[in-house]
Amino acid sequence: MSPVLDSLLAEIADPSREDLVGVAVPRVQARIQQLTKRQQLELRDEVTEIRRTLERDTPAWLSHQIIFQQLWHLNHVDEKLDEDQQALRNKIDRDYQQRNGDWYAAGTWLTPEEVGERVKKRTAELSEESHSDAG
Repeated sequence: MSPVLDSLLAEIADPSREDLVGVAVPRVQARIQQLTKRQQLELRDEVTEIRRTLERDTPAWLSHQIIFQQLWHLNHVDEKLDEDQQALRNKIDRDYQQRNGDWYAAGTWLTPEEVGERVKKRTAELSEESHSDAG
């Protein structure tokens, strides 16, 4: 493991710590941004290889994942879209933002109990429909 990766992992330490998002991730992000593009890409390759050997959702994997995400966001280049593809992408983005915004603004969150009730109700409706179609 490279000294840079080792020190970034030490910065994260425990991925379940309370100040992870507010303190550790910004520090890691700032340190990664100080690296040259070549160093960032080499680090991304190193992290990618190590992540593949780790069991998912373990503290070690999560720490590597945080670093990988920071590197990916800094170095990701979107593929060029032609005019039709870009128009479709814009439409999808607008539709998604509108629906998500409406849902979020409306505050229409359901409790687990409400979800369960709706599932039972819909299951009964579908069951009745299938019986009436068969009969």
